[in-house]
Amino acid sequence: MGRKISLIDYDKTNMPNLALMKLSAYHKANGDVVDFYEPLFSKPDRIYCSKVFRFSPYELPNEKCEIFKGGTGFCIKDILTSSVEHTCPDYELYPNIDYSIGFITRGCIRNCEFCIVPRKEGYIRFNAHINEFQRHKKVLLLDNNILACDEGINELYGISNTDTKIDINQGLDSRLIGKNEAKLLSKINWINGVIRTACDSDAQFYYVKKATELLLLNGVKPYRIFCYVLVKSENDIIRILELDKLGVKPFAMGYMDFETGIKPQIVKDICRWVNHKAIFNVQKDFSKYIASKKLS
Repeated sequence: MGRKISLIDYDKTNMPNLALMKLSAYHKANGDVVDFYEPLFSKPDRIYCSKVFRFSPYELPNEKCEIFKGGTGFCIKDILTSSVEHTCPDYELYPNIDYSIGFITRGCIRNCEFCIVPRKEGYIRFNAHINEFQRHKKVLLLDNNILACDEGINELYGISNTDTKIDINQGLDSRLIGKNEAKLLSKINWINGVIRTACDSDAQFYYVKKATELLLLNGVKPYRIFCYVLVKSENDIIRILELDKLGVKPFAMGYMDFETGIKPQIVKDICRWVNHKAIFNVQKDFSKYIASKKLS
């Protein structure tokens, strides 16, 4: 009989934990029994604990067994072995999801000061073909900069010739969207029709505008472009409003201290104003929004 393996996801977000899914599949393939840890019921021989954020609270279980900790919340570098990394995730672990999840590429060519990816994954590289982890018609790709990798682009060409629907939820680098890339992106089946990109600085606005124009020439209307906007202060409001004028959908991502998870109140207010579309679509003046918020 195999060992009893228990898993703990300390982040408790709506996103499935990919590392735990791979560990589950790997151990089940080796005859082990896997479950999410329950203090009163699990009697594990080994426990895997995972958290992405440093500030996620955790308490290690009081069990006399092997306990492994992983994820950027515990350490920067990934600790999965190659055999586990290239194991198809255990989708039975999260039975309510109707999509596959994985990385075609890892790493990034950029070195943004607010991003942990360069330290965690290093420079851009090919990771896996989509058929390694695809078991659904819909696929959520976690790639950080797939257009910076020739093999990644080739994989997207292959996807464009299938009925697979994808979402690249970390966003595409608008600086890398030229005529050929725009034509390719227009041929892909996107989940909910949405193409994601980012505008984290004023300098990036030019590239988002250019990418929006190229995509429009290929039949992709601006409202289908979902644009992450890094928000640190009120200075970022100008960029948000300029993106809105382009017709794209800005989504404010408040800058958060990686260690504490703390966001300044002004950043929280800007994010709520922008991301609550029933408010933002009616009131484009942030100062008036704040004034009405104080009166309510």
